[in-house]
Amino acid sequence: MTTTLVLALMGGGMLGWGLMLDRLLGCGGLAAERLSRSLVLGFGVLGWLAFFPALFHHLDAVVLAAVPGAGLPGLWLLRGFSPPKGERLTVWTWTLGGLIAALAFGDFLEGLSPPADADSLAYHFANPKLFLENGGMVFIPRASDGAAPLLPQMTYMLALGLGGERALTLWCMLTGWLLPIAVFGVARRYLDRDWSLAAGALTLSLPTIIYSAGTGQVEVRTAAFVLVAASAAADSLGKRSLRAAGLAGIAAGLFLGSKYTALMFIAAMGLVLLAGRGWFLRCAVFGLATLAAGGQWYLWNYWNTGDPVYPMLFSLLPYRDGVPWSAAQAAYMREAFFGSEILLPQTLWWWLAYPFRVLVDGHPGFEAGRTGLGPFPLLALPFAIAGAWRQRRSLAASPLTPMLAIAALFYAAWFFFGTSQRIRHYVPIVPIVLIVLMVASERATRGRSSRLALGAGLAMSLILQLGAQGLVASNHARRLLTGEGRDAFLLRNTPAFGAVQWVDGMLRPTDKVLTLRRELIYLFETPVFYAHPHVEARVETRPDNDDPAHYLAQLRRQGVTHILVGPSSVKTYSADSSGMMAEALISRGCARELGMHRTGSLYGSRTLDGPSPTISWYWYLIAIAPAPCPLDP
Repeated sequence: MTTTLVLALMGGGMLGWGLMLDRLLGCGGLAAERLSRSLVLGFGVLGWLAFFPALFHHLDAVVLAAVPGAGLPGLWLLRGFSPPKGERLTVWTWTLGGLIAALAFGDFLEGLSPPADADSLAYHFANPKLFLENGGMVFIPRASDGAAPLLPQMTYMLALGLGGERALTLWCMLTGWLLPIAVFGVARRYLDRDWSLAAGALTLSLPTIIYSAGTGQVEVRTAAFVLVAASAAADSLGKRSLRAAGLAGIAAGLFLGSKYTALMFIAAMGLVLLAGRGWFLRCAVFGLATLAAGGQWYLWNYWNTGDPVYPMLFSLLPYRDGVPWSAAQAAYMREAFFGSEILLPQTLWWWLAYPFRVLVDGHPGFEAGRTGLGPFPLLALPFAIAGAWRQRRSLAASPLTPMLAIAALFYAAWFFFGTSQRIRHYVPIVPIVLIVLMVASERATRGRSSRLALGAGLAMSLILQLGAQGLVASNHARRLLTGEGRDAFLLRNTPAFGAVQWVDGMLRPTDKVLTLRRELIYLFETPVFYAHPHVEARVETRPDNDDPAHYLAQLRRQGVTHILVGPSSVKTYSADSSGMMAEALISRGCARELGMHRTGSLYGSRTLDGPSPTISWYWYLIAIAPAPCPLDP
């Protein structure tokens, strides 16, 4: 299929499935909210449905096309929608529309480029590629990014299988817009069209959204699930609606099928839904819907390992025979992985101060410099506080109150018990906070001269964020204007791709290469095995594994024939643990060096076309000797 046909099929199927599910639930609402909600639900349905043919290894083109194709009849339900009447187009409508179009054009340029984001190349795209190559799902007993919920990635699998890489990147572009569309839809409950457009434009241009929406990263997509779930939970409480509780459960379940952090979000929602009369039935409907929408990934983990959240319950549950996780691996992961991204003390003071700290601190550990929230939250906060005070008598009855409570509980849970303080992990609740700030500040300034100050802050934020989008888009515009090909673009944006080209040219399709570089997995044409000391136990590359015979036996079990060692800034194998073990294998006659390759700097800016470090990086390709060798039993 051509890329255009694939995107039309998947986009139409997404909307059609969402419209049918929304009609079935019958939760109602304004047209804008229902349409935006349908798109978000439809995206989740595509990922939910794709799980089953992948599970049973039926991933031929007809089945891949049938998943979105079966949703197309749902588009007939669009006939019940009509544009709102009585709202005239204003100069602000046209201005905001033009701004959104400019932002969308930048996203489109990114969608036309090959993928270069490390997380996407590591597993968001690599896992779907692996499933397609194997004709179905393959369990990957690797912590964090292997044995993980992969609902959004199943939609990537559909796009990649039907239309190739171009369809995949453009699909990510389209689904990256789901969040600002959902923000607009929910905001229409409380704001007029122009203010709702401003909320959508702010969301679309947030640095953290610019950074991740066009990639395979899932936070921006799970944020859309969160917004639908929280809004429905508020309706369930305010209207005592079990249908709304079911909708909240389905949306929360789609988040559950996308990321483990949803467990904290679902706990937060459950606590809020306990409030008021009818809590038992409301929570029961919510819980059953959540499990139905997202539980299959946890059953998949349990079936393969005995642990639904593998390997988090290693010491608490009996594992199935042959599961590679070990006490030594669990201890090393706890020591080296957990807590390594906690920069601030997990105290009440920093729980309160963290949002302000990351708004002004560009420390790379927070990633706020490139994945931040922009200036508007800080500018709007005084107005929002004033608005909340003026509306204090009606706060208890406002649907925004339970939504904000859910966000606050999730924030507290992740801050005190989470494993990272990177701002991206809070993205799922950012839209709730943004809508609350926008509504409260609009109420505070309605009919007052302070509206001008709020408008100026909003305009400044949008202009700054549009400039940031322009910088990011310039990298992709350069590729189109200069006719730069895929390989040249990847070499410029992912310089380690040069090592991939070198290895692919050296090896045969029957070989398998081991690498510790996660951003190379998707790019290899040669079969690849990714081994990271923190999360992989099938081939142990931890520093404490100093037994070359044990290492060789693990390599042979995984069918690894070669090791890619590097990168190293000096000509040595000791850059990482795989290199040191390779050196031990060579010294015992069980491996030999095939060659060395040099690439340029791995750490220059992809956005700013300026000078980057001139340091060279060295890579070594090591061939494992055929059995038997001196270390074989």
